[in-house]
Amino acid sequence: MLLEHHDRSPHVDGSVYVAPTATVGGDVTIGEESRVLFGAVVALLKRALDLDLDTSLTWEALTQEMMIESADHREGLAAFFEKRPPRFTGA
Repeated sequence: MLLEHHDRSPHVDGSVYVAPTATVGGDVTIGEESRVLFGAVVALLKRALDLDLDTSLTWEALTQEMMIESADHREGLAAFFEKRPPRFTGA
């Protein structure tokens, strides 16, 4: 789901996969062939607009840690090193 937040709308390339459980809001740009998974993005974006830098960076670190453990992250790395297109599943 794409949402306007504080009169700011996301800019999402047409090739981007946004999972049904994910939400993107605010003044962000998501580039070609990216993937937006689950509900983590909306939590980060909503908090980042209202929090100080140190707190925002802490939230980003926690979210990155969760994403690094995903099957899609492992697939993305494997595809990169094998020089092939990734086969993402949304997991």
